[in-house]
Amino acid sequence: MQTCKFDIYKGDSMTRFVLGKSGINSLSILGINPSTADEYNSDPTMDKIEHLIGAWSFNGFLMFNLYPLRASKPKNLPSDNDAELVRQNAKLIRKEMEKSKVHLVWAAWGDAFDEHSYLKACLEEILSKTRGLNLTWKRCESLTKSRNPRHPLSGQPHIITKYSRLVDFDVEDYLRSK
Repeated sequence: MQTCKFDIYKGDSMTRFVLGKSGINSLSILGINPSTADEYNSDPTMDKIEHLIGAWSFNGFLMFNLYPLRASKPKNLPSDNDAELVRQNAKLIRKEMEKSKVHLVWAAWGDAFDEHSYLKACLEEILSKTRGLNLTWKRCESLTKSRNPRHPLSGQPHIITKYSRLVDFDVEDYLRSK
């Protein structure tokens, strides 16, 4: 019997709504879409996140995504979104954040945000559903040239390391600019 690597998981072979590890001092991360990681297996993004949260003195995390459909690359997402899937994702994000009492959110979607116009609507739905939770939004280091918060696997010259820091991110202002 395979042991679970992550003790928080909601998803299946087609979707992943949340993946994480329980902890007293946890961080929520919001990416674009899930790739291959599940409750038993990691992937490069999850490996990097685990390394970073430990270096940043967190002992748990919740990984969410703007769109919960699995794809190895964001460009492989469908051209149109599934509105019910978007609503279900936002509802589950709220439920998991309330349950875990995690109020710190790292915006970590990178420039893939601009590849699908519906990702803005996904973020708007998540913000609408999580209003009233008193969330504090952060990004890691500088924005990309396209003014998006960096993905954990950002490349040269902006590689995110254990020495990188989370800084305030005005997600509402970001949305207005998009």
